[in-house]
Amino acid sequence: MEIVKAPVLKPFKNKEDKRKRYKKDDFFEGTEQRVQELQRLGYVGQYEVTDKKVDGTPLDGNVEEVKSAINADFSKEELEKFLVNEQQGKNRQGVQKHIEDLIAEKNEEKPEGE
Repeated sequence: MEIVKAPVLKPFKNKEDKRKRYKKDDFFEGTEQRVQELQRLGYVGQYEVTDKKVDGTPLDGNVEEVKSAINADFSKEELEKFLVNEQQGKNRQGVQKHIEDLIAEKNEEKPEGE
């Protein structure tokens, strides 16, 4: 799955990362599915494919690069996949904690409409 980038058309707070706010003319990066959802809601414009992939490549950098690449824009299932890959691969405690924290945030989220 590829990561895509789209210009922000109107300000919003990302539901998947409550700490992150986007303002007009920022760029939002996320999965194609998430960006399409934001497009339907009118928050972002036409997207373009970046050179980033979700197939494990975000784990290839150093700890800070990985923390930057793996964020709350990924689904819980994707984050769990990253965690397993990290545990079976480089097994870096800082990366694992970062991913575990993101998964915990997803577990605390209430479904829309509640």
